[in-house]
Amino acid sequence: MNRCPGHLRDVRRLLFPLLWALGPVARAAERSTRRVLDHDGYLLQMLSSLFVVLALIGAAAWLLRRMARAGAGAGGVLRIRAGLHLGGRERLVLVEAGGKHLLLGVAPGRVQTLHVFDAPPVEIPAEEPSGFAGRLNAALRGGRAT
Repeated sequence: MNRCPGHLRDVRRLLFPLLWALGPVARAAERSTRRVLDHDGYLLQMLSSLFVVLALIGAAAWLLRRMARAGAGAGGVLRIRAGLHLGGRERLVLVEAGGKHLLLGVAPGRVQTLHVFDAPPVEIPAEEPSGFAGRLNAALRGGRAT
């Protein structure tokens, strides 16, 4: 004997017509999904095209990086040793060329030699700030502040 309690019978009475009404909708959705998936390999063609485009983008990025490295290292005559931004579009650049170091001022539409060093400029260590800033810098470097 398959007897359901009263509240289960009520639930079944409510759900059965709803499921019966949604049956054709579910079957139509299944048919359209099958049609899209089976329609001349449309999905496979779309995914393979996407993969090809992504591979081309990756290959182009790799090629550009290789070309940039090759251009920078070609000859090795010029090297940028340091740069400092002064404003929105102005900067100072220290360039090594043929054993000499040039300090260049670079602005939009203009590059000017400011100074020519015969020997490489000596790097002067910056003074350590005292107080809290000095202790914080020392702590970040892993040393102890005195």
